[in-house]
Amino acid sequence: MSTSLAEQERLLLQAAQDHYALNLSTAASIAWLVYDIILTLPQEFELVWRSKFTVHKALYVVTRYFGLACLIVTLIGMPPALMSVAATVSMTRSLGKVTAVTRYHYPYVCRRWLWFIGLGPSISNATGELLFMTRIYAAYGRTRRIFVTLLLLWLAEGIVGWVATTLNIKATMMIQRPLGYPLPGCTEDQTPIGFVHLDFVSWAVSSAVAVCLSTLILVYFFRSLNFHMSIRTSQGLKLSELKKLAPVMVLFTARSPRSASAGSWPRMRLRPRACTSTCAAPWWTTTTHSPSDRTTPISSSGHTRLNSLRP
Repeated sequence: MSTSLAEQERLLLQAAQDHYALNLSTAASIAWLVYDIILTLPQEFELVWRSKFTVHKALYVVTRYFGLACLIVTLIGMPPALMSVAATVSMTRSLGKVTAVTRYHYPYVCRRWLWFIGLGPSISNATGELLFMTRIYAAYGRTRRIFVTLLLLWLAEGIVGWVATTLNIKATMMIQRPLGYPLPGCTEDQTPIGFVHLDFVSWAVSSAVAVCLSTLILVYFFRSLNFHMSIRTSQGLKLSELKKLAPVMVLFTARSPRSASAGSWPRMRLRPRACTSTCAAPWWTTTTHSPSDRTTPISSSGHTRLNSLRP
């Protein structure tokens, strides 16, 4: 008996710790999203809310606010009043009026709750991925090849994620709350181990799609800028100064503090050139210089620093 009580106490403590960690991470996510919304609210009002309604605007609103709503509902949890909901349905028959009382018990309500917290984030993630893919599609000139590639990536991630979520929810059994159970919310039985592996498959596919999208946008960036670096050059623009023009590129290509302390950042200088209608490269290209050019000043008629291109 003592062993059983000790095991139950251990499980209760573990459940309390998991519940606390989940609430803490959810609250942190809500704080971060609200902070981001407040910072960009003037630009959002000017560029989004005052513009005409489009599909992209709908995707933006769903991605930005539906995910926040799901997090808030998850943090609040299941209201106690919904644990046992009574509904009275009046039906009229030829022999008279019959009142049928249907009572939705705790497992029924919690099952609906589980579907919401399971599929809600999936909807927000699907709209966010679609919105990001439309930008990549436009960046690559709306070609058929990039359209098919992005469509396959979006369908692969969406189908695997939705199938894994649906199977996990169906395999999870809701149980009645134990008498005197101190933690709020619904109680569920342990998910079978075979269905838990679906989460890893869904995570792997989602990570692979994210890597593909990051690679596509980085390839486009390097191709559009005709990027070329030379460690030998000592004049020109530091790579770290690109953080205002291409923060995502700097995030993926910046060196660690340890390696950066060993030497200065690679530098580059940019030369403006005339571009005709058949020019495929940008209006400026990267040029490198030998050590003998280190004393050559940078004039307005010669090489132009990228700092002068900033707004």
